[in-house]
Amino acid sequence: MNPKADHSALLEVFARERKRLLGVLRRIVGSTATAEEVAHDAFLRLWERQRQGSVPEGDCTGLLYRTARNLALDRLRGLRVRERYVQVLASEEDEEESPSSERLVAAREQLESLMSVLGREPARTRQIFLLNRVDQLSYAQIAERLGLSVSLVEKEMMRALKVCRRWRESQ
Repeated sequence: MNPKADHSALLEVFARERKRLLGVLRRIVGSTATAEEVAHDAFLRLWERQRQGSVPEGDCTGLLYRTARNLALDRLRGLRVRERYVQVLASEEDEEESPSSERLVAAREQLESLMSVLGREPARTRQIFLLNRVDQLSYAQIAERLGLSVSLVEKEMMRALKVCRRWRESQ
């Protein structure tokens, strides 16, 4: 397999499908700028996978759309996690007293820090973690949705939780 030929084919697919892909992503994320970022991230992810030789030969149009869609959904889940975290903090502070802007800023920084640490994990690990913790799906539901075994979902969750534990200990 010739890596240059693979990259050339990927470039052709991306150039040909870019406008349509951006339209699909814009409908998912609700923003042109975010759609552009997600499309770029999807292209780079496939580029790297091709470099490593883990993209099958042939037309990769479907893989580009699936990768972009998954990245867009991951981004939306991340936003929901941040929003819920801020809401929980705000409601806890309302019960105590009015929230201080310093505490809210500190909480947002902590959340960003955790999401950054989770962002360094493989996409599947992040996706499984978010499906479980944000979408509240069971391991069996996640396994069915992603076409994985429940055992693999459990292992990926253990990995994500270990990352969260290490992050918490470092705080």
